[in-house]
Amino acid sequence: MGVGGFVELLTAWLDGAPPLDADQIIEHTTHVGAVLAAQYINV
Repeated sequence: MGVGGFVELLTAWLDGAPPLDADQIIEHTTHVGAVLAAQYINV
């Protein structure tokens, strides 16, 4: 789901749907990726 969500976010962003700039997209996806990774690294 994480990868699919990132793809959907980037696709929507390229279509102009979320009014965000590239830095905001990077910040958001980095945060979400870190949260998802922490669940698997700290098992």
